[in-house]
This record gives sequence, C-alpha cells and structure tokens, in this order.
Amino acid sequence: RTSAEEPSAHGGAWSDGDGKQQLKAFSRAFKQKERTSYEEAIAYGREAMLSFPRATQWRILLEMADLAKRENRTNEAREFFLEVNLNHNAPQGWLEFAKMEEECGNHSLCMNILKYGLERFPYNEALMIKCIKHAERCNDLGTARALLARLKPFEVSQTWRVVMEGGLLEGRQGNIKIARAVFKFLMKQVPECLPVYQDACRFEEKNENYERALRIVEKGLTQSRKYGPLWFFKLRLKERLSLPHNVEEFRNTVDEASKVMSAELLWKLYNDAAEIEHRAGNYKQSKLYYCNAVYHCHEQLRYKLWMGGARTKVCCGEMKTARVLLERAGREVPAKTKAMVVLEQARVEEFDGKLGDARALLDQAKIDYRHEWKVFLERVLLEMRSGRVVDAMEQAVAALRTHSSTGRLWAVIIHLGSEATRRQLAEVIVSGVGAQEGRGSDERAEAEEKRLLTWPVVRLQGVIFARALRQVPKSGEVWCEGARLAMAEGKLADARRYLQFAIQFTPQYGDSFIELARLELTEHGPHASLEHVVRGCINADPNYGALWLFCKRSPLTSIRHVIARAAHLVRCELYPDHTPRPDRADKRSRGSAAAQEKGC
Repeated sequence: RTSAEEPSAHGGAWSDGDGKQQLKAFSRAFKQKERTSYEEAIAYGREAMLSFPRATQWRILLEMADLAKRENRTNEAREFFLEVNLNHNAPQGWLEFAKMEEECGNHSLCMNILKYGLERFPYNEALMIKCIKHAERCNDLGTARALLARLKPFEVSQTWRVVMEGGLLEGRQGNIKIARAVFKFLMKQVPECLPVYQDACRFEEKNENYERALRIVEKGLTQSRKYGPLWFFKLRLKERLSLPHNVEEFRNTVDEASKVMSAELLWKLYNDAAEIEHRAGNYKQSKLYYCNAVYHCHEQLRYKLWMGGARTKVCCGEMKTARVLLERAGREVPAKTKAMVVLEQARVEEFDGKLGDARALLDQAKIDYRHEWKVFLERVLLEMRSGRVVDAMEQAVAALRTHSSTGRLWAVIIHLGSEATRRQLAEVIVSGVGAQEGRGSDERAEAEEKRLLTWPVVRLQGVIFARALRQVPKSGEVWCEGARLAMAEGKLADARRYLQFAIQFTPQYGDSFIELARLELTEHGPHASLEHVVRGCINADPNYGALWLFCKRSPLTSIRHVIARAAHLVRCELYPDHTPRPDRADKRSRGSAAAQEKGC
C-alpha cells in the first residue's frame, strides 16, 4: 500500500473532507436500517462498503461489528473483527475486538488479541494503555510492567501518556511513592503536557493530600495560565483549604481565573464558584456569581444556571422565586432534556411539603416523557421518602412494564421486598417481565400467583434477581441487591462474587463498597482490616447510592471518612458490644473533621 492509505497510529483518522461527509451519511443511513432489521442493515453495509476506498472500508466493518455485538450475535461480530484485522491496517479493530471479548468474560482471549495487535502495531498508544489496564484487571502486573519497560528507548515526549498510565497503575496498587515519582519525572521531562498535572492533581486529591495537589496545580498553571481544568481543580482545593474561614482567598482565585480563562469557559467558572459559595452558606455572593455566569453563558446552556439559582433560592426560603426560575429553565431547556427540569420542580414542591403537587408533576411527566426512565424512578423514590412503601412498590412495578431494561428499577423492586409487598413481588414474577417464556394464560397466571404468595419473601426476591440478571446483566445496582440477599441468607461466598460484579460493572455506585465493608466485618469480625476496600473505593471514586450519600455528610467528605462512618454504623449493628462509647466516637469524628478541614 502507499503511505497515503496508511491510517495514523491513533486509529486511522483520514483528512479527506469529502470522505468524512460520506462516512457520516453512511452512519445515518445505517442507523435507519437498524430499526428495520439486522439483516437489512448488514446487507446495506456490505453494499455501501464497495463505494468506499479500501483505506476506509474498515470503518464500515466496525459499524457492522458493533451492531452484531449489540444484537448479541457474538460469532458474527467476531467474523467482522477478524475481517478488519486480517485485511486492513487499523489498530482500532484489534482494540474493539479485545473490548468485546472482555465484556463477554473471555479475559485470556482478550489479552491474546491485545498481544497480537501489539505485534502488528508495537507502540500504538491506545493498544498499550488498554493492555496495561486489562493486565491489571487480571492481576497480571508483571505483564503490565513489562509493557512499560519496552518504552525506555523512546523519547518521553512520544510515550508520556502510556508512562502516565503506568504511574496511575502503581497508584491504584497502593504504591504511592512510585506513582509520585512517575508524575514528578513526567512533569520534569514534558512540562508542556498539561494533562500530566491534571492527573497528578486528581491522584493527590483522591489520597487526601490537598496541599500537595494545590502545589501541583500552581506548577501546571505556570506552564499555561489559560488551561481551564487546572483552574477548576484549584477552585475545589481552595474550597477545602480556605473556606469558610478565608473567603477572600477563594474569591481572589476566582477573579484571577476570570482574567485569563477562555471566554467559552467563563460561565462554568462562575457557576462552580456560585455552587461553592452556596455550600459555604454565602447565598448573597452565590447569587452574584450566578448573575455573572448568565452574562457569559450561551443561550442553550442557561437553563443549568436557572436550575442552580433555584436551589440557592430554596435554601434562602424564597420558594416563589425558585419556582419562577425553574419555569424559565423549562422554557429555555432543549426538548430532549426537559424532563430534568420537571424533576427539579417536583423536588422543590416536595421540599416545600406539597407532596400532592410533586406527585401531579411527576405523573404528568410520565405521560409527556415516557421515554425517560428517570421520571419513573423519581416517582418511586418520592413514595419511598414519604414512607409509603407499598405505593412505592406499585409505582416501581408499573414503571418496569415501560422500562424493563433499566437496572435501577429492578434493583429498587428487589430492595422494597417485604411482607407488605409480597403481592407485588408475585405480580412481577407472574407478569413475565424479563422471563424467557413470557406470561401465560389468565387462569394459569392466577393459580401461579396464589402459589407464589405462599413462598418466603427472600425466595421471591431471588427469583426477581435472576430475572433482572437476564434483562440487565451489567447493572451494578442489581448485583448489589443480589449480594444483600446472599448475605441475608448467609451465603457469603456468593455475596462476595456478586459484589465483585457490581464494582466491575458500575464502579460509581457507592453502596457496593459499603456492602463490601459489611461483608468483611461479617466474615472477619469487628477488627477486620478495610484498607483494600478503601483503596478500591478511592480508585473507583463513586458518586451516588442511598447508603453512600447517607454516610457522605457533605460534598467535602473524603472517601476514607465515608467508609469509616459506614464501618462504624455496621459495627454498631453487628457487634454492639465492641462499639466505642459515644463520647469516644464523637471525639474521633470531631478529630477527623478537623483534619479534613486542614487538608490533612
């Protein structure tokens, strides 16, 4: 082949403007064919591929492979990937092939594919990073480190992204000093590569070394004063280290950033500053920052600022103004995200004690935005927060009929299982949602429901858990509920396996880590070490979950303190005789809060 046909090392971007437009047109038409049938889409792809130059045909094959993967036709997807890898010079084919096998659980095959890909493209950045991450996941650190050792003969300016991934690998393994040495080396050798400072700062922030993180940010900003991500890191760190005692220092940072930051990021700067002032209780200054943000914001994004301003008004007790702001947000928001504004309006009404109005808003939203599962989930959570468990279960069962592929709805149904909701559990099973055989005749379904009502609640929950896994096998929330069921039945080995799946599929779900801490304390006693739980949690950086948010008292609470509080509550439940006296616990919590405030 000529050099013009060779794709670049990063996946084969080609510069022909007409070719890009042709490929976009194909993608749109291909998606239309998908809605008709899989066979018609594949036939169209084969026919259209002939009109493309050979150097870009691999992109068409990857589109067809992706469709086959989504349709669960794994063998056909493998054939498409093999055709890409054997006949075309495109590293992206090897990468996507390896990702599919990893998702199917074929970890050894995934590693072999990555190794074959690296034989053809020995120093491809994307393949090397994926291989390092997969080797870490398989606990094969030797392979990961051997890959990094291959980079020694090359200039750091060409390999810094892979070297940085190696530093992050060491950090995830708890080798803090080695990770810091890698970041220090990169900041010295390639000081112009600003993402190095960004990842180094994030690493120190996760490990609660806030002052060190601030020094890294300052060092990065000396290289480029206009690099927005570092300014946003600096705002967060100043919030931890300066507020609420040294407000002027934080506001000076905002003023300094506003003078050098690019115009398209100014609205976000003021928005973040407003949220930080809001959390510090400085509502007047928060309003001023929101006004500045509105002035610099694009019209299509202003609805976010109206929603943020409404939250500040709610905290000030100005409910009427908050409703006006949300109404304006509803008029300006794009149609596809309008449901988010309705959810915010319902929460304001609930906060104001007008539960009837909140229910009416959500019920209407379920009609207007039937495609949005978050509306149905919020309706369920509203009843849960109101203490109406049976009504919440009925809402969840009705929502599942519309959104049967939503893992959080399956999880909440399992979670709400109790003697009071036994009938609804049986109804879900009889309805055939997620079952291979579907619903039977009415007489048969009625007899089946009567039989199920005699079963223990835990058994009914187990059947729904199995159904949910067939429908949403990659939902971390569902796997976490399965782990809770297994622990309730004393099946600790199964619970550990389920929690591993939960963390693998949905690492941002914090409840999985809290349940893992509970499992460790159940298995190994009240003095069990939870350091590996903390380390895994720091690496995942979860951000939601009912238990997680309950233990996270404020946005500034560190991950280590969240796990410590969760472990304390679990010990109080499992081992009341080994729980520290309340005065000692209060003293420890006050000490932790003071240490956190100082940035220790």
